[in-house]
Amino acid sequence: MHLLFKYNIYIIYMEIGEITFKSKAKAETYTRDLINKLKICEIDKENENYNFFHDLLLRHNEYNNKVGKGIKSFMIKQNKLNNKAYEIFVKRIDNTECVFSWRYCCGVILNNNLIRALRYSILKQILRFKNNNDKICQLCNKEEGNFHVDHIKPFTIIKDEYIKQNKLIIPVTFRTSKDNNIKFKKEDKEFKKAWLRYHKKEAQLQILCDKCNLKKSNKIN
Repeated sequence: MHLLFKYNIYIIYMEIGEITFKSKAKAETYTRDLINKLKICEIDKENENYNFFHDLLLRHNEYNNKVGKGIKSFMIKQNKLNNKAYEIFVKRIDNTECVFSWRYCCGVILNNNLIRALRYSILKQILRFKNNNDKICQLCNKEEGNFHVDHIKPFTIIKDEYIKQNKLIIPVTFRTSKDNNIKFKKEDKEFKKAWLRYHKKEAQLQILCDKCNLKKSNKIN
């Protein structure tokens, strides 16, 4: 999900990597059209579509099991029961294969919670930056109105890079706070600490007015 900070209010969209969708239906349509365009093929790490399918798989609540020892490529195959439909497989580095449902990944809520937990955990870093910097939009120089803290390098890219280099088990269950925020559980504190260090190192932040922030935000479908 994509959350824009506006005081304590969140505007929420569905994210698959760098693309933000207004609804589950739009995410499904985009993914279906891409699969039908590519048809039967193998998508390795050099392929321009590899990151999208990896980002899609990240939404699966059995991501760790699907990946196994690591991903070698993704494969689009014809459905054996319906020759007009396609399935997506993960080809692991040990050459074993595992199918996963792209429709499930487009609609799953659980790993949206992973994104919400990642965002919520950096809230102190975001608020500290906002409080320690002048409220002047870095793009239009506006000095009045509602301001947001923006990631110059998009949050989705930082998040995906962290997960891809991460060696720890990715959390799949979370806890909900009294104010309805999604947080990491105590047993995932090492994953959270590593994420906080990574975000602090990689994130370049800036103050933007609400209009400039919306213009700059990820492609929305």
